[in-house]
Amino acid sequence: MLRPRRHDEAQIRFSLTVERAVASAVDLAISPADAAAKIVETVCDAYGSRVVTPAARKSGYDCPGWFLDRFWGILMPMVVHGPPEMQGRSIDFLRELKKHGRAGCDGMRTEWGEAVDWGRPTLFDAIAGSMLDEDGPSAPKAEENLLPRQKFAALRALSGAPQEDRDDPYYYQSYAKSRVEWLNIVRYFMQIWALDICDLEIYGLRIMRDGLENVDLAEPKRLTKAPDLVPPALALEAASVCVRLVGKKMYRSTRIVEQGDCDLDYEFYPQGYPGRGGQRWTGVEGYHPDRWKLWKSVFIEYAEAEGRRGIVQNAVEAAKAAIEAMEAIESVDVQVSD
Repeated sequence: MLRPRRHDEAQIRFSLTVERAVASAVDLAISPADAAAKIVETVCDAYGSRVVTPAARKSGYDCPGWFLDRFWGILMPMVVHGPPEMQGRSIDFLRELKKHGRAGCDGMRTEWGEAVDWGRPTLFDAIAGSMLDEDGPSAPKAEENLLPRQKFAALRALSGAPQEDRDDPYYYQSYAKSRVEWLNIVRYFMQIWALDICDLEIYGLRIMRDGLENVDLAEPKRLTKAPDLVPPALALEAASVCVRLVGKKMYRSTRIVEQGDCDLDYEFYPQGYPGRGGQRWTGVEGYHPDRWKLWKSVFIEYAEAEGRRGIVQNAVEAAKAAIEAMEAIESVDVQVSD
């Protein structure tokens, strides 16, 4: 009988370790504190005493970075696309994990040189960024060869417009589900930032840019037709979610995010580097009071356009909710400064 090659043994051991870690994280029978402790123990036992050799870096299976990348890459989609109680459970788990700081992993680094730190937690932000980049719904592209009726239904569903008799029911329901899932992704990760579990500031900035800085009410067709992007009404809704959850952080932030400032290579990300402005913003590449004012003005424009062609009611309500949240944040800060 042939023995498995060392590479195969490492791969099997690696896969089992990841599977057990994910199972612990989502098992409702295990308390969040115990699950977090188990993950820390698993990583420390598996990688704490190992030196990342060139051979290990090449295979990846003996490196903590690969483990964390696979762990978050499996866990986060399960959480975001799962039932609401799963999201609540994951937040409790992450808060417990954060308490461990660098316990048991002093000197431990990923194969890319990043220190392993449960207080951040390591590589979580990268997986969050990938999901916000790659898991977002997009309008049907021309090469999909959909019939006009199917495209119309898909765009209306993504924009949140109510279903009509002329809409293709299959495409409407399918894209309506994608819309809800996308807003859930944004809501989940912005909650993570709001609770200071992980710094997702750069991703919040990009969602605001994509949702507000390219809106042009003078072109009503663009409000429901966007061949390669999230439809404008849905992008605006996502921006509203950000303001309501982390608006205070955004309002007070002065962070500048220029190209090349981030660890990720944004050349390969469809939305570009986060600080880049949209058509309506040519100022600093980051957070700024004038940029906040622009965002608020776009919400006001959209809310005041209620009833016009191309204006979707659910996005109007989202704009009004965002305005209310922004004004509350501004009034509190004025009182504090006084």
